[in-house]
Order: sequence, then structure tokens, then C-alpha cells
Amino acid sequence: MAGNTSFFPTAEDADLLDDIVAMTDRSTPASDTSDSPEPTRKRVRKRHTDELKYLREKLNEFTNQLNAMKQLKAVENQYSSPWQGISRRQAQARAVAEQENAKLKQAVEEQLKVTEALMRIVSKRPKLTEVPYIEDWKIQKLPAELTRRIIALNAIVDSKYEQLEGIFVRLKIHDLEENTHYSNVVYDASSDSVRLEWSCVRTINTDFTISSEALWSMMSIRTEQKLAASTYKCLQVIDQNVHYIRRESKLGDDPVESNLICKKYELPGRLVIIGDTVLEDELFEYSKDVFISNETTWIEMEKIDANATRIRHCVSAVMPCKSKRDASTNLFHVENTPPKPTHFYMAFANLVLESFQTNLLDMMSYVRHKVEAKLGPNIEACPISALKKKILGF
Repeated sequence: MAGNTSFFPTAEDADLLDDIVAMTDRSTPASDTSDSPEPTRKRVRKRHTDELKYLREKLNEFTNQLNAMKQLKAVENQYSSPWQGISRRQAQARAVAEQENAKLKQAVEEQLKVTEALMRIVSKRPKLTEVPYIEDWKIQKLPAELTRRIIALNAIVDSKYEQLEGIFVRLKIHDLEENTHYSNVVYDASSDSVRLEWSCVRTINTDFTISSEALWSMMSIRTEQKLAASTYKCLQVIDQNVHYIRRESKLGDDPVESNLICKKYELPGRLVIIGDTVLEDELFEYSKDVFISNETTWIEMEKIDANATRIRHCVSAVMPCKSKRDASTNLFHVENTPPKPTHFYMAFANLVLESFQTNLLDMMSYVRHKVEAKLGPNIEACPISALKKKILGF
């Protein structure tokens, strides 16, 4: 089975991983030895070994889950009754179960793909398991002076807008029409970090003008807005097309903040919204001891017809950094620290990927609420209307 699916580790991969794990106990990459004190090198080696062990365990777990699903499907096909198709309720129940199983299988395959990619990346770069801080990245601060500030904010999002088509093509959603999603994990050499990418296509049965106005109203809030997964706050209104907001959420039990510059670009039959993180700002600093979500978001809303709108949504983010360096703060596997919940690198990466989806659900729920507030509930989704149509035929 491993030979048929690129996600599965081969025997050669497993042997290589054993060698890597063994080697990390005995040696440290040259990049770590030149400027790191001995206790730091030992901590990195131990963390690296633990991380690889955890990744291998998860890889085996997801592989076994997929194997079990395929074996169960084979057994069901072998012993299925020829009378199964007689009962409509049984057929419907079976269809629902198969649909749920397909979703579960896809989710496990995605987790397996993420795990395999992280194993390849982390095995070669032990220091990636160390969480960076803002000062490590030596980022230029957003200036407080208004004219320079406005120029800088527009330049940030305009540069990302120029990448829109290339991102859609690379993440394989440029020409997709059906509801689908795609995730990817790559090494980002420019930031020396893992980059997590997530994209999806959704079609909603709502008027384009109303739904696009609803979405932008979420990004251009003037007062605090609490949604299921996040809280949005207005930091600064630049103009009617550019707003600066803060999104607060959690990754597991850890607080996360992101100062996002959002800009809309209106085109015939399309609305594009770009959101990008500002990591350092002279006016609006991050709270102490929080994770900062360092991400870029591309959203395109496209009119299909009078009652249908297609949404293409992409997020690309490097692993979150911390706002302030604090020697007493425990991140992943730091030893001799207070008993605070910790994360393996892969588990934290999965939390980040899940946050992309929950943010999308927040967005869709917000748009639906705004549209229904203006037009009333979708008649097809209304239970009373559906029952009337079923009984009376109209």
C-alpha cells in the first residue's frame, strides 16, 4: 500500500529516520556549534530528537488509520447485501456515512501529508523547533508619522495584491469551481522557518453585491466584534478601502494576536481583499507574552450569477513568533520551566492550520448573518419553506 500512495513512508524512509534520530544524540549540525553554548546545544539536540520521535509516532498513527479505513471499506464491499438498495432510508444513511468517511479519510491524508513534510524539514534543521521572537527577525517598525505610515501600509498590501494570481495558480485553486480545500507545508528560506499554506474554494447562494459588502464590513469594523473563534478590534481607519485591525484568538490555550492591514480592490464582478500582518508598530504594540500570527490572506469574491458567489480564500503563514523575549516563558520543550501546556512543533503546526479553517468559518457565518439581516433567511434553507415545498410542490 505504501508504494501506491506518496504520503506513506517507505522502509528506506524509516531507516533514514532511525539514522537521523541516532545521529542527533551524538552530534550537532555545524550551524549550531559555532555560536551556541553547550547547554543550548544539548537542549536543541534533545528537543530535536523528541520532535522526530513524535513525528514518527504520528506518521505511524495516521498511516494505520488510513489502512484501517481501507480494510473496513473492503469488508463492507465483500459482505454487502443485494437487498441494501431496497430501503431508501438505508441507502440515504449509507450515503451519509460514506460521505463522512470520505471527509475523515481526506482529513487523515492531509494530516499525514503535513506530518511527512514536517519530518523532512525538521530532520535537517534542528533549530526550527526553537520558537523565534520578533527581535530575532530584525523587522523594520511601521512608523508613527502619518504620511510615511499611510505610504507603508498601502505598499505592504499592494505588494501582496500583485502576487494574487501566482498564489492562486501555485495553490491549485485558480480554475477550481467545486467546493474544495488544499494544504501544504514548505521550508521558507527567507525567514528560516516552516511556512504553512491553506486554500479553499466555496460557492455560496447569495447575491454578490450584498455578500461582498458584508465581508468587507467584517474587515472594516469600527467597534469590537466578537465571533466564534476570534475577536476583531479597529486600530486605525486609513480610508474607505484600507483598515488596520487587530484579531485576537487562541492556539490551544495560548493567546494569539495579529495586527492586520486590510485593503479591498473592487473590479467588475469581483472583490479582492488582502490582509497582511504588521509585526512591529510604533503606535500599536502587541501584548506581552503572546504569539503573533504572521500571515498573509488573499480573498477573492466572484459573481457567478444573480444568486451565487464564489469565494477563493488563501492563507500563507510562517510559524508564529513570540511578542517579547522572556526567560521565564516556556515554549515547546524547554526544560526546568513552570508547568505550562507545551506543544510539539507538529501539533502546533496543526493548530495553526486549524485556525485558518476556523477563521474562514467565522467569516462565512458573519457574511451569512449580514445577508440574512438584509434579505431574510435563504428560502431553500428555511425548514418551513422546505416542508411547504415538499408537501405542496411549490
